[in-house]
Order: sequence, then C-alpha cells, then structure tokens
Amino acid sequence: MSKEDKKDKKLLKKKINKKKKVVEEELEIIDVFDEVKDQKKKSVVRKKKLKKGLLFQTIFCSLSIIFIIGCCIFYGMRLIKYYKIYNPKDENGNKVALLYSQIIGEASYVYEGDGLYTVSGTHIYKGIDVKNYVKFSGFTWRIIRINEDISLDLLLDSSINLIKCND
Repeated sequence: MSKEDKKDKKLLKKKINKKKKVVEEELEIIDVFDEVKDQKKKSVVRKKKLKKGLLFQTIFCSLSIIFIIGCCIFYGMRLIKYYKIYNPKDENGNKVALLYSQIIGEASYVYEGDGLYTVSGTHIYKGIDVKNYVKFSGFTWRIIRINEDISLDLLLDSSINLIKCND
C-alpha cells in the first residue's frame, strides 16, 4: 500500500468516525426527544389522574357538606321540639310549673301517721286522711306515689259505673 492509500484510509476513517459521532449525537438528540415525549405523556396522564382525583374530592366534599348541614337541621329541629315539650309555656309566655314541682314544693313530710313519706327518692302518700287529690279530665284522682323519674302513680277516687251490661 502506498502512502496515498494510507492517507486515504486515514481520511476515510476520520470521516467515518465523524459520521459515527454525528449519528450518535443525532441518536442522543432523538433519545432526548423521546424522553421529552414520554415525560409529556406521563404529565398528561398525571394531569388526567389529578383531574379525576380532584373531581372525586370535590364530589366527596360537597356530599359531606350537604350531610353535615342536613344533620344540623335535623338535630336542631329535634332540639327545638324537645325543648318545647320539656319546657312548656302558657299562652302569655310564662313558664308552666309541673305538677311534681308544685306538690314537692308545698309538701310537708311526715315520719309517722298520715301524710307524705320519702323512701329512697320516691315520695309516697300513706294514710286515710291525706290531702293527695288531683282533679284531671273531669275526674278526681288520688296520688299514690311520685317516682324517682318524676312520674306519678294515680288512682281514681270514685268508681266508674257507666258501663252497661247485657243481662
């Protein structure tokens, strides 16, 4: 081989190496473009997932707020209802005293004989001449006892004989 052939061979190798470098650089650029495309695709997918997540969160928060408002309205109405039941007022707006509080407030307790006894929180009327009459619904009733839960045990003072029998 001659010197010129060697020079041509070297030049050819240099050209080939330069072309390889250019091709490698182009491949790297293509790889970078591919990575950018992949990242864009991933970001689009992330955005879609984020939108779905935000939509779910928005719906969930809206339903939660509606539920909380509904509970507040429901239990607020119950509070008002039961407050009116347990704290009655007459037509003038004055508080109505319960029979229990009037009886206990005016009562004088006895320890023997006829009268009002107290036994472990229960108030009991005992005896023959006891002032334990209550007029209710057109009938006269006798208070037997006032229980711990403020309920009254009543007994009709007179018998009811208005029921007709088939003879």
